[in-house]
Amino acid sequence: MKLLFTILISICVLFVAPTFANKLSQQEKDDLLFITEEEKVAHDVYLYFQRKYSERVFPNIRRSEQQHMNAMANLLARYGLQNPSKPVAGEFEDARLQQLYDDMIAKGSASRIASIEVGANIEERDMVDLVAAIERTDERASKKVYGNLLEGSKSHLRAFAGRLQSLGVEYQPTLLTWQEFEAIVGN
Repeated sequence: MKLLFTILISICVLFVAPTFANKLSQQEKDDLLFITEEEKVAHDVYLYFQRKYSERVFPNIRRSEQQHMNAMANLLARYGLQNPSKPVAGEFEDARLQQLYDDMIAKGSASRIASIEVGANIEERDMVDLVAAIERTDERASKKVYGNLLEGSKSHLRAFAGRLQSLGVEYQPTLLTWQEFEAIVGN
């Protein structure tokens, strides 16, 4: 039975996934690949800071980012696209995301508070990019996954902002308007 299931999955990947991939515009494909690696940036940055600082917020959100990465990997498989994520933490195919990772590590390494601010900034970036990707696709599966990731990023932003607040620091959004930020964190 297990062999039959494996064969059926293989057939689906060979014949169904390319059909889905052919439906996507180049922009939709680019968005899928970018968002996949962007989720890995968040995961890898939080892993780095989890090891550097003893902040509970990092391992908790890092585990959630792993779920986001898994969701994107499943979406890529659905469309027959190769996952661009490298297996090594801190290494990225997309040069822009490699630079983002390097910059975030440098900024967050200045202090524990700076690392938490970096986490909040990463979640802002994710939200901006997810909203743009949602607007550029008509694919229901993509919209659903992106929407779930967006809600996760809002939750993560609330966690980072809340942690900063508990340390006596008010987070200042850099990509969201103050009104958007307030609507998410609910202060």
